[in-house]
Amino acid sequence: MTCVRSSSTHRATSPVARVRGIIFDCDGVLFDSKEVNRRYYNALRCALGLPELSLAELEYAHMQTVSRALERIIPRDRMQEVHEVRKELSYKDYIPYLKPAEGLYALLDTLRSRGVRMAVNTNRLDTMEVILERFDLSMYFFPVITSARVVFPKPHPEGIHAILRAWKLGREEVRYIGDSKVDEITAIRAGVRFWAYGNEKLMAHRHIADFWTLKNELVREMA
Repeated sequence: MTCVRSSSTHRATSPVARVRGIIFDCDGVLFDSKEVNRRYYNALRCALGLPELSLAELEYAHMQTVSRALERIIPRDRMQEVHEVRKELSYKDYIPYLKPAEGLYALLDTLRSRGVRMAVNTNRLDTMEVILERFDLSMYFFPVITSARVVFPKPHPEGIHAILRAWKLGREEVRYIGDSKVDEITAIRAGVRFWAYGNEKLMAHRHIADFWTLKNELVREMA
């Protein structure tokens, strides 16, 4: 896939009217979840008497699976301890700190009204369904792919391939919205066009500043 840097106002190189499905990453796209991750992982480290996350550690943990994040931020010889702590410290208790992206509901309603399918592809393990229910979003997304539902999580393309099979759509009919290098690589490996959300440093076919703007642009382009 040849990625082209563009602004959020740049028309996709393929007619957007052909887009029949959009796949969303969760953290950093559907939700601003960095504060949740900061609180949760710092609580784990605090329970072990470790200092708070560095900025680099937080950025890494924010876009990786829980297991990969723990491997990075917890000493190897204390992994058994942290797993015991996790039994008493539920990530779900931190969900109220999540913030839906500005304009998210308006965008989803617009896409649904135009028959565009929507799915989630995330490296979250077992909290995605609870989050969707908590914020009344379950009705919009099918399928919902998490790291627990694939053999190989992102940046492996397995999740996107599973969504394409469920939808019975070709790669050229689908776009993937993400905010990290992991998402960029995932899209490239899956052969789908990548739209970068809130991150101008990524190589993408389209850069999205916010969902209000994207909604208005798509309405014009799909007219």
